[in-house]
Amino acid sequence: MLSPLARRSFLVALVTFAFTAPHVAAQNRRADVKRFQWDPVVVHLGAEAPLGVEVYMSVSANNWALGWIDPDAVTAWLPQLRALQAGSSVSDSTTWLPGRGSDARMRVQKDVVQGREAYALQLRANPTENTIQAWLPSAYIADFTKSLEKSVSVAKNLARAPALPNAQPVYEEWDVDVPPKPAAEEHLGAALPQYALRGVVVVGFVVDSAGHVVPSTVTVYDCDDANLANLWEHAVAAWHFVAGSRGGHHVASRFRMAFTFDTGGSFHVGGDRIVPGRP
Repeated sequence: MLSPLARRSFLVALVTFAFTAPHVAAQNRRADVKRFQWDPVVVHLGAEAPLGVEVYMSVSANNWALGWIDPDAVTAWLPQLRALQAGSSVSDSTTWLPGRGSDARMRVQKDVVQGREAYALQLRANPTENTIQAWLPSAYIADFTKSLEKSVSVAKNLARAPALPNAQPVYEEWDVDVPPKPAAEEHLGAALPQYALRGVVVVGFVVDSAGHVVPSTVTVYDCDDANLANLWEHAVAAWHFVAGSRGGHHVASRFRMAFTFDTGGSFHVGGDRIVPGRP
């Protein structure tokens, strides 16, 4: 059990703000499909309408990418990935799979690392549009392929669902002039397992123009503890923010927050991620 002092370390200091605007739904509809995690690497697959298949990859707290790919384009590209694994590909790499955005793209390269067959997943996407890379063993790339297939199916099902009436367009955090800001003190201690932990929790969610978190958009990108991740999903949905702004107006926008927990229960928001060892 955490001491009272340790419990207090789970408080995030935020500025109190009272909302009077109504809660208006954001238009995006999303679903998580699969998270692959081996510290410090995280690969997260999901689906979102109307954007398509969602791919998030992080190799450190400050080196991450988030992009979306058209489901039909993924379907047309998947035979290359299967051939690469089966050894029937004429190349040691798939072609680049274009994503949404001027230079967003993804591909997989096959090689031998420390005497074992491995696959380099390469993703170029916002916020930096620099290519980041993570090596996956054969079992992981096989599971990644199946999960990518499932993401296509989920994305198409979401696209067929009726659109929300009067829904707000959702901007990404790199497309707004001012990102959302926490607007009230939130007590995280009650939402976390009652033991000391160390590591990083990264969450993403949409904040609507009234400052409310849209519950259906909450996803935990990075968390070593599955039970803790489930608790975070519920806790985040209750947070309140000052909405992000674009062109001088509050808009709905996606926001990503990283929390680094230290031994003894203390944590800080943002900053470099410190993980002993490498995969």
